Amino acid sequence: MKHSFVCLGFPKCATTTLDSILRQHPQIKLPCHKETLFFEREDLYRRGISWYESRYYGHSKSESFDKIYGEINPRNIGNGNCEKNVIKTFGEEVKLIYIIRNPVDALFSWFRNLTESATLYERCKDNVITENSFDDYVNSFLYSQKREDFRYRMGFAQYKYGCHLATALKYVPIENVYVVLFEDYINVCIPYTFWVECCNNSSIYIDKEVILKDKCTMLCFEKSDIQLGAGGHYGVGFSMSCRNNSQICVGKYLNWTMGGGIYCLNNSRIVIGDKFYVGKDSIITCRRQSSLIIGDDCSVQWFFICASEYEGTVVIKDRFMASYNVSIFNNDTHPIFDVEKAKQINRDRKIIISEHVWAGIKSTILSGAEIGQSCIIGANSVITKKFPNNCTLGGIPARILNKNMTWDVREEDISNVDQKYNCLTEEEEESVNV
Repeated sequence: MKHSFVCLGFPKCATTTLDSILRQHPQIKLPCHKETLFFEREDLYRRGISWYESRYYGHSKSESFDKIYGEINPRNIGNGNCEKNVIKTFGEEVKLIYIIRNPVDALFSWFRNLTESATLYERCKDNVITENSFDDYVNSFLYSQKREDFRYRMGFAQYKYGCHLATALKYVPIENVYVVLFEDYINVCIPYTFWVECCNNSSIYIDKEVILKDKCTMLCFEKSDIQLGAGGHYGVGFSMSCRNNSQICVGKYLNWTMGGGIYCLNNSRIVIGDKFYVGKDSIITCRRQSSLIIGDDCSVQWFFICASEYEGTVVIKDRFMASYNVSIFNNDTHPIFDVEKAKQINRDRKIIISEHVWAGIKSTILSGAEIGQSCIIGANSVITKKFPNNCTLGGIPARILNKNMTWDVREEDISNVDQKYNCLTEEEEESVNV
């Protein structure tokens, strides 16, 4: 496998958009996931070219003759060995592409991204973002002179374009180094387009400061309604469809990274609270006279699926957090009938997830599940029944592993955790009162 180009880019310079556009080209082959970090991290580079090739799923020798191989990775910048490793691996003929942007504009984009994402902001504010304004945020970098300091590495240091280009020219002929200005790239090369269509006595209301990125689609037909709260961000390739007397209501500051979508059909209703972070390629769907409610301050990672069908209900209360590949289904996706009674038996099923629940990677929550407050669901677990508050759950089907447990997104003084999250069940409260 021989690379034709490596785009080293810079953070917040539209490298993600370039990656999504090039993936659509039939003759260009990119890694399965953006940012392999192969050239930046020495521990990964030591794994060798065979490990790197495994990032390109479907690679074969026959493909190498008719595909243009490349990578787009802004995180490579900042490592002095990055360009050296690229040339050592692919030779001097490889093209190095840099996308550069006004450093102040780039930092403002970075600052806005951190502060608008409720989950990321809460996760980082104790040791990264505590400033109330962009000016304070920039000034904080002036006091971070050590190279190992996070603020230094994620601040102006990464935008020292001259230093990075000088490093590249040590290893690559000048004719193989390309520099692209962000402003020219955005205004000329990338057509930002989205499609919104509304008809048949339907309505779409989009509040102020909502961002719809490239290839977003929004359809509302047949006496349906869509409402998008202020400050929402809908990433590249996001889609939303509301049809046949249905409603979608999204709160403020939703951050949907890219891909996937929200679908509400056939007399159904979806309500999403404020500050909801959604990883890429996630799906939320509600069909056939069902309802789906998600509270405030929730976050889910890549490939999250939540589906409500057949007059069913899914309720996810505030501060729910899900890892990668978490699935929530209150249905079997197809009707199941009792032949003797001539009746469908998988209708009107519920799932209730209480406040402050953490679902581990690849966990599944099925119809009949009622999960108490502050519970922790182990990886690969399958939840099918009712569980009390403050439990650790695991297994297939899940059972209680530990009681009197809780969790938080960051370290807490244990004396405060009990008061903040420990919730008694109704039976326990009655016993205490007695």
